[in-house]
Amino acid sequence: MVRYAVLGSGSNGNSYLFTDGTVSLLIDQGYSVIELTRRLQRFSVPLSSVQAVFLTHLHPDHARGVGVLSRRLPIPVYAHDAMVSEQSLVRSPTSRWLVRHLTVGRRSIGKTATGGSER
Repeated sequence: MVRYAVLGSGSNGNSYLFTDGTVSLLIDQGYSVIELTRRLQRFSVPLSSVQAVFLTHLHPDHARGVGVLSRRLPIPVYAHDAMVSEQSLVRSPTSRWLVRHLTVGRRSIGKTATGGSER
């Protein structure tokens, strides 16, 4: 059975967990890895179970900790095409960790984003 938990929601950080007890996915990751680990422990979920992060948008309270997390585990980070385009226009530091993006319609999931590499 898949469980869902709000790890935090607010201006200091946002993160939402989906887990089956073995594999976990995050929607947003606005916390440091230390804080994320503490919040996951409240639900008896190990950090090592996190397999991917899906971002709703690139505001710091939703994406602050995703770069360190994606390099530490390593795991893919997914974001919508529009965020990838916006990122390349502003030359955001997120290009170091935003390696994949979602597409809508007939195009596939998992294309390489600017500054990233396909895994």
